[in-house]
Amino acid sequence: VDLYSFIEKAGDGSQLKLWMDLGGGFVDSENFPDAYEGLRAMLQGFEKELNIENIKVELKHEENRLKELERDLVKLDKLRERYLKEIESWKEKITKNEELIQVNDQDQIDIKVTIEKQKETVKEVEIKLAKAES
Repeated sequence: VDLYSFIEKAGDGSQLKLWMDLGGGFVDSENFPDAYEGLRAMLQGFEKELNIENIKVELKHEENRLKELERDLVKLDKLRERYLKEIESWKEKITKNEELIQVNDQDQIDIKVTIEKQKETVKEVEIKLAKAES
């Protein structure tokens, strides 16, 4: 038995052409019906195995994609946690600065009062100097 085959591209896949020479002629459905059916059954089994392997490859690809997406989700979750921590830190800084602004406002009021008192003291000393010079 001699087998001859030819594989060519067909669409997204390929096509297998197979000839079997039994020595007295090539297998066909008319002249060698039993051999033809046996060959056909063998090729159908081969096709099934190829389909199973293709599906396994596809499954592996999809499982890898799922793992990649799950890793992306973990990264996004970590980013979210970091953002929440940063927001909390900024809120604390804002609260502290608001308190510092209130202290600053009171300090400005206090220093303005002190400035007014100092202006009065300066006037008193100027008057005292003017009296001393006259």
